Amino acid sequence: LEKDNTLPQRTKLSVDDIVHLTDECLKCTYFVYQNKFYQQTEGTAMGSPLSPVIANLYMEDLESEAIKTARHPPRFYKRYVDDSFLIMTARFVDSFFEHMNSQDESIKFTIEREEENQLAFLDTLAIRTHTGEIQTKVFRKSTHTDQYLDYRSHHPLEHKRSVVNTLLYRADNVVSEENDRKDEKQHITDALKRCHYPPWVIKNPKPKTRQDPHENNTQDRSRYTRTTVIPYIKGLSEKIRSELKKNTRYPPCLNRTTP
Repeated sequence: LEKDNTLPQRTKLSVDDIVHLTDECLKCTYFVYQNKFYQQTEGTAMGSPLSPVIANLYMEDLESEAIKTARHPPRFYKRYVDDSFLIMTARFVDSFFEHMNSQDESIKFTIEREEENQLAFLDTLAIRTHTGEIQTKVFRKSTHTDQYLDYRSHHPLEHKRSVVNTLLYRADNVVSEENDRKDEKQHITDALKRCHYPPWVIKNPKPKTRQDPHENNTQDRSRYTRTTVIPYIKGLSEKIRSELKKNTRYPPCLNRTTP
């Protein structure tokens, strides 16, 4: 915070104020169990919006120190939340694993090794080829069922389009080889058909929308818009939105809510 020259542009609080307030928030770890009050003494409070930020900052510091002090550090190290991906010489893996687990008594890592030149990281399967290159595919656990939001369910159409968009986006950005990308998209098509998605939604998931000239002006938009939540009713909600489009500056957002 002391090195951030832009901090005064975002807040009037001093660095000391922010640190003090953060400390107070981190102390608010009380919970009730069987009518008794307890205080969490390790880690950050579950459910607090501050917890992921602090945990990530702490892990960055822990990792930096561990890698800097390791006798044989990894050649490649990346982490997302609580999953890390390392590339290093095989004979040094065990010693580095022990070194990482010695950094903090409250934080213990587990390890998963490469098998048959493959290693999963989140939803990506990294494959080491005979030339030493890394190819990637989409990874699915053996328990994965390909069950997605059913097209016949009581949800707005854009929610269903979003399912298709997300799966196709992952195929385009995770899969490295063209042939594997074709296989992945065929897998997606077959899975969505079983969830009763019609071919026209799978082939054209992105609706044609008109670019709003005020779309990027967040401050201007907040001055003219207000939020009203109403239950989603198939057929009726679409008509309401159509009418609102004719009389509002910004197109309304159609979401499913519980009546």
